[in-house]
Amino acid sequence: MDPTSPPPSPETDSPPERMLQPTCISLTDVHRDPSCGFLNLSGEMMMGVLHLLDHRNLIQCAQVSRLLNLLAVQAVLDQHAIWKPQKICTVKISSYLRQPFDVLSALLMSTHIDEFAYLAIDVTGLLAYANLMVPLERIKRLITRIEAVDDVLFSFVTSSATQSRPETVSEKELRRIWQSLETLLSTFLSKSCSKIQFSGLYTCPWTHQFIFKRGLKNPGNPSTWRQLKGYLRSSKDVSDASKPKAKPTEEDLRYVRSTRMAKMFHIYPSPSEVLDGSKLVRFDSASCHIFRPPFAAWTFAALQASQIEHFTVGFKDLPSDIEESQYILNKLAAVLPEVILLTIYSVANSTQALDILAWTNSFLKLGTLSLPLTFPTDMDGDKINISLPELWRLECSPDLLGVLFAEEGRVELPKLNSVAITHYGLSLQVLAECIPKAREMINRRTPDGSSCFLFVALRLAVWQLLKIPAELREGKRPTLKSIDISKGFEGVSPLEVSLPGTREDVRLGIYDNDIMAILTLFPDVESLILSSTEWYLKRPPMKLDRLQMKRFRKRSPKLTSLVAY
Repeated sequence: MDPTSPPPSPETDSPPERMLQPTCISLTDVHRDPSCGFLNLSGEMMMGVLHLLDHRNLIQCAQVSRLLNLLAVQAVLDQHAIWKPQKICTVKISSYLRQPFDVLSALLMSTHIDEFAYLAIDVTGLLAYANLMVPLERIKRLITRIEAVDDVLFSFVTSSATQSRPETVSEKELRRIWQSLETLLSTFLSKSCSKIQFSGLYTCPWTHQFIFKRGLKNPGNPSTWRQLKGYLRSSKDVSDASKPKAKPTEEDLRYVRSTRMAKMFHIYPSPSEVLDGSKLVRFDSASCHIFRPPFAAWTFAALQASQIEHFTVGFKDLPSDIEESQYILNKLAAVLPEVILLTIYSVANSTQALDILAWTNSFLKLGTLSLPLTFPTDMDGDKINISLPELWRLECSPDLLGVLFAEEGRVELPKLNSVAITHYGLSLQVLAECIPKAREMINRRTPDGSSCFLFVALRLAVWQLLKIPAELREGKRPTLKSIDISKGFEGVSPLEVSLPGTREDVRLGIYDNDIMAILTLFPDVESLILSSTEWYLKRPPMKLDRLQMKRFRKRSPKLTSLVAY
């Protein structure tokens, strides 16, 4: 949204339709006034009345009493399908007003919500990074007043308008936005946050304001650091006078601002007392912009101070400059010594793919490596060199598995006991070709191939379920002219099936017929894992009904374990 355009009206922040689903709220501990007839109604009846009010009136009701605060705030959240905010809460911000009538205003008004298990902050509706100032301050107020937040997802602006036209923001305004973001990120760490996810950063225009200085030798030399004088943020640039002067970081030395007269300032690391108490164990970013200024100084300091065990990253926008890309990869390897699970979202090209495969050798404790289905396969096999002494699970596409396990590649995985091939859809021909090849390569390239499990993960959408052949639903394997599918699927276990529904849909058996059709192909499955659309919420696995287990055993007699996420 253009800052010069008139601000949106409060009515535009309201959803077009109110969701009148009653919310079950416990009112046993809330004091009731016997003289007030409305407050003596049941919780469901009061919620029904409050659902008739708009956001403005609900926010006003929330200021009357603790009981009305509980009910009115939940009435606002119900309209945005937030049924249990302390467990799962998504805050969509589309206004840069200081007091809009939205979900965030309701949460700020609440006297009962004091923690979040999963909090998603979505600012994609702002249309421009220049509009972040006020929303960041409001989000900071919310995070400051709560006691704890476990899992945070921060979705940045991803509008095409951000990429098509440059944003005109003054240096002073830009500095204020970065300082607000710096404070907010530090606040996340101080609230016992264990997982932070960033999305949408690939459109961020801020990283283009910094240029990597190539050919810099001996960056640790004291005389080199003295060259930074005049480029660092001075005490006058800090809004809080009590905040100490920022110490120089390696990013101050490695990068310069693209504008000649612009000072070198960025998002600086969190205070030492916050970093020392960091409980961060998972970090997720689909963009490499988080590892470049203005974010880099904070990011690397937070990663180094934390015990990151699960690291997820997308390398699609890894800088094309070889020296800068190696600088980023080397710094990541240096600050992530404890990683045991590494997931890579994307890779730009085969040249960088070879560098990334070599980079994985830096993680000596790595146990699980997950590579994307789009990982380049047009690599020179002679240049592939992977040595991971503790790796026990490898996830990749069938085509990439053939490249990694080719004769000319140098791949040493002495403890490998699980290879997962991921497939989108249910292409019988592709599966019939890749599963026997995968089993053959496993037997050839592992010390004891018979002890290595072949794990198949199927990712299925609604339209793909509708295309399951009728023969499979009847318990028969169809006949294909191009390839024989009467055999080749044996020995696959565990089997993971990602379904396009919720955990409740899986529990109710909505997809049981689809699952039975799939199990017709895999008679030796001993462990079946069903992933719902809510798998990312880190809930404990849900065991399904015995009748479902009995039904699935008709197709896979060896089935002994059945869970859903």
